[in-house]
Amino acid sequence: MLEIVRKAADRIGGVPKLAERLGVTRQAIYQWREVPADRVVEIAFATGVPRADLRPDLFAEANDLAAWAADADADAEPVPPIDWSGVRCDELRWLEAQADAVAGSSLQAIDTDRLVHLLRSLADEARCDIERRMTVVLVRLLKWHYRPDRRSLSTIAVMTAERARILNRAATSPALRAHAETALPDVYKRAIAQTADETGLALDVFPVDCPLVLDELLDPAFALPAARAA
Repeated sequence: MLEIVRKAADRIGGVPKLAERLGVTRQAIYQWREVPADRVVEIAFATGVPRADLRPDLFAEANDLAAWAADADADAEPVPPIDWSGVRCDELRWLEAQADAVAGSSLQAIDTDRLVHLLRSLADEARCDIERRMTVVLVRLLKWHYRPDRRSLSTIAVMTAERARILNRAATSPALRAHAETALPDVYKRAIAQTADETGLALDVFPVDCPLVLDELLDPAFALPAARAA
């Protein structure tokens, strides 16, 4: 079992309590090879373990609200975890009730703390999702160039599909596109590490800095030419 997950679970009474809080089985938690990206924010809020500790590859400590708060005031009382157990009994009804409350300006009916956490979680999930898709494209581009013996039509199909999804999301959210551009250097570092693991190539084979810009990454006709990768 992941040590960081055990640490988080111990803070709220053990793995069974964490599983109940997340609405998953204990067996699922024991099988995690890394904390699922879509669970990071929820676990952080429930246990107080910083997101940067749960998934350092996705969250920088300087940007982690929990870490920032701890650094800003080490003596401050910890924020009590949000109890989601009642919500998970009928999540759809809760969501509809919150939508009705906001639409009707019924401020007293708005579950403010949970709603704020949910919205922040959705924003984080959107950023993580677009980074994951960028990583998928980058890894396949790198393999296409550095392991031409493994080129296949399925590789092209995956890149085409992921590029289309990124473009669709970026088109509806300029903020997501801006995040993608900012995150590209870090995504590239993760991509070359993954490519090295999957191909057996040494890390120093790849350029230190990302050899392409976002428009090239998302261009269906772009396949990391040798001149740019050299």
